[in-house]
Amino acid sequence: MDAMATPSLSGNPAAAGAPSAAPIAVARAASAGEARQIDPLSDPRWEQLLAWHPDAGVFHTTAWLRALRACYGYEPIAYTSASPGEPLSDGLVFCRVRTWLTRERMVSVPFADHCQPLLACAPNDAGNSWQRLIAAACRDRRGYIEIRPLRAPGDDAGDREWSPSAEYALHIAPIAGAREPLLRSFHKDCVQRRIRRAEREQLDVEMGRSPALLDAFFALHALTRRRHGLPPQPRAWFRHLAEACGDALTVYVARKQGRAIAAIVTLQFRERLTYKYGASDAAWHALGAMPLLMWRAIEEGRRRGARTLELGRSATDNTGLLAFKQHWNAQPQQLTYFRFPSSGLATPHRARWRRLARKPALALASYLPQPLLIAAGELLYRHIA
Repeated sequence: MDAMATPSLSGNPAAAGAPSAAPIAVARAASAGEARQIDPLSDPRWEQLLAWHPDAGVFHTTAWLRALRACYGYEPIAYTSASPGEPLSDGLVFCRVRTWLTRERMVSVPFADHCQPLLACAPNDAGNSWQRLIAAACRDRRGYIEIRPLRAPGDDAGDREWSPSAEYALHIAPIAGAREPLLRSFHKDCVQRRIRRAEREQLDVEMGRSPALLDAFFALHALTRRRHGLPPQPRAWFRHLAEACGDALTVYVARKQGRAIAAIVTLQFRERLTYKYGASDAAWHALGAMPLLMWRAIEEGRRRGARTLELGRSATDNTGLLAFKQHWNAQPQQLTYFRFPSSGLATPHRARWRRLARKPALALASYLPQPLLIAAGELLYRHIA
């Protein structure tokens, strides 16, 4: 393999969680054999890798990738060090994103909170695995590459090109153990008392993934996104996701006298339960529907073997959402996305532009009729990735 500039990210979890003002390093490709591209949707070895790898999660799965392809037309690809016919010991998955509005890029992976590179688990092999996989991706790239790791892989070497493109907080809560101590570990006023209030109000909770439940969720999702000054994700996205994920996806809807007032969508992969989407009618917040739905989802996830609850990524300046997640005894960690070549726009500048754009976005959303806001989401989301 010819020597080439290959991005390398620090393997120190503490370093991955530290503020990142300078570009992340780039190293030379490992001297070992070149990684190969595979199709994770047709190669059965991909799901076999996910079945045992400790870093595999719901966003690596063929279900998530199939939904992305069906709804947005993205092309899933993966890289591995394994030779054809050999079992996979590592893998790095991307989607190629090509749209008429934005430049082509490779994202690992679109609309995921995180997607950790699946590196070789043998001692001292992870660094070489990372170097081979990312060298192959850089060889094939058009436009830029973005990865969304839980922690940064590899060893620092070199001096250029990788840089942080976005920073979030990710909250993860333990949910194993006895039921009553778990419930008492949640915030007394904001969780426990609100669950009791919802039970006194005799809210009806329905769970499943039927078209009727998806419709109820989407109506509340569109309402919530409007409240936040954003277009909703396309209705088709949730339909494709439910079809692809099967029993791994569950929709929970709370109703008051037959009216849907709150809904959430969860995904489960092995022992990890992920709260992915939530929506509600603000006029009914006082009834405690959202805490009740979260608790029902936790109970169902535990019944199916879940031991941790991922509450998803949050903007670091969204104090309300951060507080809501901490009420569930969830511990935050910094989540940093990286881009190659460097985006040239540091994360603090992105946050500043986001804050400046929020007020006009809220004003625009408040004036647009709901059908137009929904149409805007159907048009725009495929370009965002």
